Amino acid sequence: MNQDTKNQLDKIQRKERTKNTIRLICVFGVLSALFAVIMIYRYSPGETTEVYGIVTGLNGEPVLKQGEILYFIVELDNGKVIEVRKPNFVPFKKNERVQLKETKSSMIGNMRYSFINYQKD
Repeated sequence: MNQDTKNQLDKIQRKERTKNTIRLICVFGVLSALFAVIMIYRYSPGETTEVYGIVTGLNGEPVLKQGEILYFIVELDNGKVIEVRKPNFVPFKKNERVQLKETKSSMIGNMRYSFINYQKD
């Protein structure tokens, strides 16, 4: 192979490596930004309030290698029916009054609920 052809081939390979490196950096940047948005959405506290309701049922969702994730079905005092993840240590008590934490996401405005405790009458 003559020297001129070899130099041209090296030049083309360097351009390709540069293009691939730039593409890789762009993909990494986009994935990092997406990950940051998801983390901000998930862990931004937003506005929290305490709400109350009655446990009306229990619902399970099968999960690979973990068995089943259980959710309380709760009818809130305002009439809205929601699902709240059941903590492992809390027993299921149908028709019992519960206290929940309602978190309104600051980004999109959707509501998340988490169990606090059962209320005594």
